[in-house]
Amino acid sequence: MCTARGEHQECRVAIARYRLHRLIEEIRRQLCLTVVVLGREDDLLAAVDVVRAGAAEYVEHPLNTRRLRTAVNRAIASTRVAHTHCR
Repeated sequence: MCTARGEHQECRVAIARYRLHRLIEEIRRQLCLTVVVLGREDDLLAAVDVVRAGAAEYVEHPLNTRRLRTAVNRAIASTRVAHTHCR
């Protein structure tokens, strides 16, 4: 794991991705909240990655109020179904 020279940046990305996955998992499991991730850029791989980790939505920059509102509304609607065990 992350021992060779030149792998430093890849290791940092892998660690950050792991932490994000754990954070999403803990928020969903312990707090029973639906997660909407605001991304830095239009990155399909990042969007797929966080949704697979459990985020309900991924909204990329530049932020658009309409897109953000739509994503939050969808997340709220999915919460009613996904978190029935939390009630």
